[in-house]
Amino acid sequence: MPSRPLASLLACVCLGVVASACGSTPASTSEPAPCSGASCGAQGDGCPEGLARDAATGACIDVSPVEDCAPGTGAFLGSTTCKPVGWTTCAAPFEADPSGWGCKAIVPATCPAGTIGTLGSSGCTPIGDCAAPFPPANATMFVDATFATTDATHFTSLFEAAQSARAGAVIAVAPGTYVENVDVSHSNVTIVGKCAAQVIVKNPGDQRAGILVTDGARNVTVRGVTLTGHTWGFLVKAGSEGRLEDSLIVKNRRVGAYVAEPSSHLTVVRTLIDDVVEDDAGKFGWGAAAQLGGRLELEDVVIHAPTSTGIVVGGAKSTARLSRVVVRSPRPSKDGFGSALGVVDGGIVDLDGALFEDLTNIGVIVSAGTVKAKHLVVRHTAASSAPETGRSIQVSMAGALELSESRVSDSDDANLLVVGTGSTAKVTSSVIAGDLGGDGSRGHHGLRVAGGAALELSSSALVGNVEAGLTVQDPTTHAAADGILVTDSRPSTSSAKNSFLGIGVGVGWGGTLLLEHSSITKNHAAGILVSRVDASGAAARADIKSTLVRRTLPDAVGFAGRGIEVSAGGSASLEGCAFVENNEISLGVGLAGSALTVKSTVVRDTRQAAGTFGHGVVARDSGVLTLDGAWMLGHPGVAVVVSGGSATVARSLIARSAIAIDVASGTDLTTADPIPDAPPPLACVVSNDTRFVDNQTRVGSGAVPLPDPLGEAPRPSNKP
Repeated sequence: MPSRPLASLLACVCLGVVASACGSTPASTSEPAPCSGASCGAQGDGCPEGLARDAATGACIDVSPVEDCAPGTGAFLGSTTCKPVGWTTCAAPFEADPSGWGCKAIVPATCPAGTIGTLGSSGCTPIGDCAAPFPPANATMFVDATFATTDATHFTSLFEAAQSARAGAVIAVAPGTYVENVDVSHSNVTIVGKCAAQVIVKNPGDQRAGILVTDGARNVTVRGVTLTGHTWGFLVKAGSEGRLEDSLIVKNRRVGAYVAEPSSHLTVVRTLIDDVVEDDAGKFGWGAAAQLGGRLELEDVVIHAPTSTGIVVGGAKSTARLSRVVVRSPRPSKDGFGSALGVVDGGIVDLDGALFEDLTNIGVIVSAGTVKAKHLVVRHTAASSAPETGRSIQVSMAGALELSESRVSDSDDANLLVVGTGSTAKVTSSVIAGDLGGDGSRGHHGLRVAGGAALELSSSALVGNVEAGLTVQDPTTHAAADGILVTDSRPSTSSAKNSFLGIGVGVGWGGTLLLEHSSITKNHAAGILVSRVDASGAAARADIKSTLVRRTLPDAVGFAGRGIEVSAGGSASLEGCAFVENNEISLGVGLAGSALTVKSTVVRDTRQAAGTFGHGVVARDSGVLTLDGAWMLGHPGVAVVVSGGSATVARSLIARSAIAIDVASGTDLTTADPIPDAPPPLACVVSNDTRFVDNQTRVGSGAVPLPDPLGEAPRPSNKP
C-alpha cells in the first residue's frame, strides 16, 4: 500500500486538494450553501435519501426544517417541514393533550355518589335511570321486601325468586335493601332492579358472592342493582355466562366482578366498581378479574380505588376484552402494588380505549401474558416505599405487548420497561412522555429494553423523559426503531451524580440497536451514546441509517451536548445520516475497543462549548474511526481529530472548518491509495480523493483541547 507521510500531505492540502503527486486542479473554495426550495427535492443527484447535493461544493447536505418543530411534530430528513409523529389523530373518547404530544382522555375528574363518569363523557351521569317506568312490561316475576303475601310470581327475597326462575323469566326488583346472596343456576334469566341507587343487595355476613351465576347457566343478565359487602360482588363460574349492566359494585372484598373456569364468560357494561378492599386474609381487593380459563368483557366501566390491581387476567386461556375502561387510584397492597392491569401466566387481553391513572409501583404488568392495546392512556405511576419502582408499563417473563396510538407518561421510573429473555414489545404511533411540566426529579428513562428482551418501535415520539429517552441494554437485548422522534430528554435533578444525563438514545452493556429514518433532537449530553461491554464480553452496538441528530444541548455549565459518542468497547455504524449543530463534538469514539464507521453522512456546524472545542469528529484513546464518503462542514474547532486513536478518511469532503485535520498523542498522519480496510494502529490514513475546501488551517500542529468522555450512570435495576 503506497503511502506518504505528513510532510507530503501538508504540501498537497495547502493547494486545497489531496491528489496523487499534487497534480489535480484545486477544488472550489466557495462556502457550501444550504439547499432550499426545489433544490432540496432534486432526484438523481447521487445523495442518500433525505440529503441533497450542494452545487457549490458537491457535498450532500441535510434536507430538514431550519427551525425547531412544534410539539407533536419532528424534523426528519427529506422534508423542510415538520412532520406529525406519535399519536396524532385524537377522536372521542379522547382529545388533544394540552402539551401537544398525543391525546388525553375525555372524562370527569370526580363524580358524586350514585353517578359515573365513563370514558368519553364530559360530565357525570346517574348509574341507570331511576325515573324510567317500572316494573318493565315484560316482567314475569316480582320482588319487593314490603310484600305482605307471596306466591309463585311474587317474592320478598331475590334469592328465592332466582331459585324459582326458569328459562325466559324476567325478575323485577323493587326499591329496597336485600340482605342476602343470590345464586342463579338456570339459563335465560334476567334480573332488573329499578335502578342501582334504589336496589341494594347487601352481604348478610358470610364470605359468598353477591350474585353467583353457576352450574352452566347461560344468558343471565342483571341490571340496575348495587352489590355491597360481598367477598365477590358478581361471580360467574362453572362454564356459565353472565352480564351485568348499569350497576354499582361498592365496598366488596377480594374481587368486584370475577369470572373463572373454562367456558365461563362475564360481561360488565356501564358499571362502577368502587372501593374493593382486601379480604379477611389480607390478600387483595381487585376490581375485576378473569382466571382459570374464564373470559371477561368490560365496556364503559369505571374502576375506582381497588386494592392492589384494578383488572387481573391470569391463567392459561383466560382472556379479556376491554373497551372504554377507566381505572383510577388503586390503593397499594401490602407488597406495594397499586396497578391498573395485571396480565399474567398466559392471560390474554385485547384493549381498545382506556385511561389508567394515579397508579403505584407498576401501572400495567404483562408477565408471561399477552396484551394488545390501542388508544390507551397511562399516566402518573408513582414509586412505592418498597420496592420503589414506579413504572407505567412492565413487560417481563416472556410477556408480549402490542401498543398503538397510545400515550404513556409521568412515571417515577421507566415509562415502559421490557425485560427478560423472550419478552417482546411492539410500539407504534404512540407517545412516551416524561413529566413535561416537572423539574426533572421524576422519571428514569422513557422506554427501556433490557435483560435479553426485544423491541420494535415505529412512528412514535419519546419526549421529555428523564436521563434517557430510549435505552437498550444487556446481552442478547435488541431493539429496532424506525421513524421515531426522541426529543427533550432531560437531566435528572434527583441525583447529582447523574445530573449530566438526559441522552436521547443509549445502547449499553451488550445491547444492540437498529435505528432508521428517525430524529434525535434537542436532548442533553449526547443524542446517542453507545458504550460498555458486559461482563460476558458482549459489546454494545448500534447501526444507524437515514437519521437526523440535531441540536443536542449542553449541561448546566455549557459542556457536553454531543451528537453521538461511542466509548468503552461499544461500536456503531452511520449511513446516510446528518449530524447538525451539536455541541462540543458531533461524533466521538474513544476508549479501548470502541469503533465508529461513518458512510455517506453529513456532519456540520458543531457548536463550541464555553468558547472551545467545536470539533466534527474525534477518535481518541484507542478508538477506531472509519470515514467513507463523509461531508464534514463548518466546524469552528477541528473537523477531524485523531488523538491516540486510529482512522481512515476516504472519498470525503472537509470544508469551512478552522482546522481540517489534527493528529496528536502518537497518531501519525499519512495518505494512501487505496485506503486499508482497517486503520493501522495509531495512524490516520487519508485517501487521495478526499477534498479540503476553504478551511482556515489544513493540518493542525500539536494537540488540541478535547472534552472528556461522558461518564456512565449506574446500570439501571430491572428487577420485576
